[in-house]
Amino acid sequence: MIVLHLLPGALAMLFMLIAGSWLKRVGLPPSVPIKFSFIAPLLMIMQLGFLYYKSRQLNGKFSLQGVVLYRDNPIPWWKTIALSMPLFVWIAVVWYVIKPPVNGFFIEHFFRWMPAYFFDEYFLNNLNQYSPTLLRTLGVLFTLSISFGGAVEELYFRGYLLPRMESLGAWSPLVNSVLFSLYHFWSPWEGVVRLLALLPWFYSVWLTRNIHLALLVHFIINAFGGISLLSLIIHLT
Repeated sequence: MIVLHLLPGALAMLFMLIAGSWLKRVGLPPSVPIKFSFIAPLLMIMQLGFLYYKSRQLNGKFSLQGVVLYRDNPIPWWKTIALSMPLFVWIAVVWYVIKPPVNGFFIEHFFRWMPAYFFDEYFLNNLNQYSPTLLRTLGVLFTLSISFGGAVEELYFRGYLLPRMESLGAWSPLVNSVLFSLYHFWSPWEGVVRLLALLPWFYSVWLTRNIHLALLVHFIINAFGGISLLSLIIHLT
């Protein structure tokens, strides 16, 4: 179970390091948003590929029935939206109020050894190294990649892995949250902040047994992040 949580992230990190080296050789700053525009689809292929492989084993066909769980306890759409509202508020508070000082502390004291291009400011400091057209195109690709990539992550982490951790009882969302945080090898300094943001969300999904809540929240959060970056790119270029 630990391997299934961490292996996709480890492979993505390897691809990002390889892509970073290649981009440097061709004279482009290897910023994370640039690389992730192409790495996110690879993650989607890995995670969906595993789910459909398991479905082939279980069902003899490519159907996620019985593979992705938490689908058999539907709740009205308005209730799903109502449940998501306080989660969005909490995640916004964590990300915009708690994140800056906490991340700054961990970067300064523990993660300065990471390649500089993994830090957010590297991308913003090197915008002039890309053409405006390239930046905007990659901004659109990044937004689409992380939005749909987030939804696929929910199918994999909350639809497949979390239900199979029921032996841990009420600890299962916590363990799932910790492992999901560690899966983001490219931003380890965000582990504490990510855990704070995720716990109420993952416990809500676990308590309601509703994968749709997981999909809605992750898709919207990632889409908002991507659109915000794209808006900044358009404004600065």
